[in-house]
Amino acid sequence: MAVLAILVPAFAAGFSVAASPGAVNLMSLRWGLQRGAGVALAIGMGAATVDTFYMALSLAGVLPLLAAADWLESVLMFVGGAVLVLLGVNSVRSGYADDEPQDVPAAQSALNRTPYALGVSVTLVNPSTIAAWLAISGGILASTDLGSGGIPEGVGGAIAVGGVFAGSATWFGILASIVAVLRRRAGEAHL
Repeated sequence: MAVLAILVPAFAAGFSVAASPGAVNLMSLRWGLQRGAGVALAIGMGAATVDTFYMALSLAGVLPLLAAADWLESVLMFVGGAVLVLLGVNSVRSGYADDEPQDVPAAQSALNRTPYALGVSVTLVNPSTIAAWLAISGGILASTDLGSGGIPEGVGGAIAVGGVFAGSATWFGILASIVAVLRRRAGEAHL
């Protein structure tokens, strides 16, 4: 019973952050429709990894320190916003590009081959993800006694981190399933 008291809120937090509309979900849908459900899932697993990382940082006490340093939060949000704007510009430009392959910079080519790394990088610098975990992780830590019911506190923290990953991964599994259904219904010719 004590495990569920930790696991359920952590799962809900991971699921809700992952399911909120944003850059990662749109990128996962777009790339998934173009390249397959596996690509959508890989991007999502990258995002789930970062969500888990942010929860672990919160348990270690790093996120509250970040919240206290206003200048650092501003810098992270500026850098994250700039990365998202660049991704948006590249996305719009690719929509107008010819279907013929052209010379692709090495860094962009590498990201095209590794959707997991793309999911990690976009989620890591996403200002809305950072803000969400600053808000949510404090609530989880305040409302859940990680050392209750005979569970050692370190084990309770591991359960919370695992719950966040499970919730986030569940959302991206659902999203990849939706992509698979849409691809099957639309057919390759229409995508």
